[in-house]
Amino acid sequence: MTGPAGPVPLDQPYHRASPKVAVVRFWRKYATFHGRASRSEYWWWFVIAFAFQGALQAWATGTGGTSIWAGGDSTDLGYIDHQGVVLILWAAVSFLPTLALQSRRLHDGGFTAWYVLFYLLPVFGWLTLLVMSLLPSRASGERFDSGGERQYPGPA
Repeated sequence: MTGPAGPVPLDQPYHRASPKVAVVRFWRKYATFHGRASRSEYWWWFVIAFAFQGALQAWATGTGGTSIWAGGDSTDLGYIDHQGVVLILWAAVSFLPTLALQSRRLHDGGFTAWYVLFYLLPVFGWLTLLVMSLLPSRASGERFDSGGERQYPGPA
């Protein structure tokens, strides 16, 4: 993966990342909560993951399976069909790296990653994180880079 001026290290945000680059970087930085992620890295993954989740849900519904929320046969509430298992596996595999990506995106905007806890606040929290994810990169976010605490003369 190369940027406009050569290879972009994984510990740096990749501005103007292509969809392919965004997906590769997402999986390579599976549980990396430090550093930053550019808007293009974040939003390409968001769009691709949303489409993939929709395709999985359509497949589960279209093949006669039930969504994981409906359970299964109404007489056996503990039953989950194989389509539901695939949906649960996708959610389990993508949950941690998605939180890590959100944390890095917040860092790029100059915010602490603790704001991911806003996901626990219905509607208001989600909208707040949406707005924060749309904001451009800020120089104050450099403090979250490797060695960034030496580069950013912010408050102690």
